[in-house]
Amino acid sequence: ITKLKKDVEKSDLLILPGTGSFPAAIKNLKNQGLINPIKNHIKNGKPFLGICLGYQLLFSSSEEFENCEGLNIFDLKVKNLKHLNIRTPIIGWLPLLVKKENCFKAFDKKFFYFVHSYYVSSEESFGASYVEVNNEKICSSIQKDNIIATQFHPEKSGKDGLDLLKKIINQYK
Repeated sequence: ITKLKKDVEKSDLLILPGTGSFPAAIKNLKNQGLINPIKNHIKNGKPFLGICLGYQLLFSSSEEFENCEGLNIFDLKVKNLKHLNIRTPIIGWLPLLVKKENCFKAFDKKFFYFVHSYYVSSEESFGASYVEVNNEKICSSIQKDNIIATQFHPEKSGKDGLDLLKKIINQYK
């Protein structure tokens, strides 16, 4: 756990967790001088895991509270679930529906804990899994190159969540 640029730069696996708001998180990362070290870590092919807000921050922008720029690793906007006529926030356990062969495959139809009011389209090629809410597919995880990120909280998802974290960490040892 760090707020220091040098620790981010020397990390083997960078985990960006998160709860809170997108604008406040980006502001804090900027104030601590961590935006470029995080982007460089990813650009240099080093393993990255984003969790919940850490997942959302990977995208170009969010409409949470205000239109706010993100890390822009992926050129997609984080949108309010109200656009899909889904009551917010989503809180609770939902089964992952895994789209293809990826690190989430062993967790297909297993339940994970979600708490969020914003989403990113699941139709992109790097979308690894999704959940269905009111007949809408909502991206629940991504995997592309050295990046794995989850909209859900594996650390709050019981044994399956801990097994997923172990699997992700072990694949980079």
